[in-house]
Amino acid sequence: MPASSPYPVPQSTSNLTSSQHFVTAPPAIVICGVADATDRFAPALRASFAVTVASTPAEATAFLARTPPALVVTRLAADDPAGLALCVKAKQCSTPVTVLVTTTDPATVPDALIAGCDGVLLEPFAPNLLYARIGRLMRERAANSKLYARDSSTHPAHVPAYAARGTNRFWPGEVCTSCGVSGITSFEFSSRRRAWYACTRCRSVWLARRLEE
Repeated sequence: MPASSPYPVPQSTSNLTSSQHFVTAPPAIVICGVADATDRFAPALRASFAVTVASTPAEATAFLARTPPALVVTRLAADDPAGLALCVKAKQCSTPVTVLVTTTDPATVPDALIAGCDGVLLEPFAPNLLYARIGRLMRERAANSKLYARDSSTHPAHVPAYAARGTNRFWPGEVCTSCGVSGITSFEFSSRRRAWYACTRCRSVWLARRLEE
């Protein structure tokens, strides 16, 4: 992670006065099912976050029940619903947890969007892309926390589960190429000119020209 992270990290207090000893704890992240997370990703992320690598979805779910983190990174597979179930559990916390899903199969994404995931990262991916995606989601979470404090109607509990959020983008005027209904979600870029899209109604996924906001 870049040294200029916007998140406070533990600092030595040896040179501080008694009134300066308080240091804000770094946001907590749980990573589950992502290959090489312990050796490849966690060390760099720990420069800015309190990282827990869960060996199983059950372990990650137990962590959610004890101390909900700020963000969960979980892997989705078409033949294993555990990752999707973890996403659902994360969104059922009293303060919904931000969820980033990774997958090799884009066909799993519509169900993840319906479950409320905040971002999608298609595998394989470079480490810096994961770090950048997490940083963006966490900055948005911090900004939204301030918004929720001012207006409770904007809290995720009042937002439909299928609504686009995070790094996903909802396009109400664009039509699904399969069912012909307006309202699709872009969730990942495949190049500078093309992006992945999903329809949460018919659960289709396709590549098309990248839309600009």
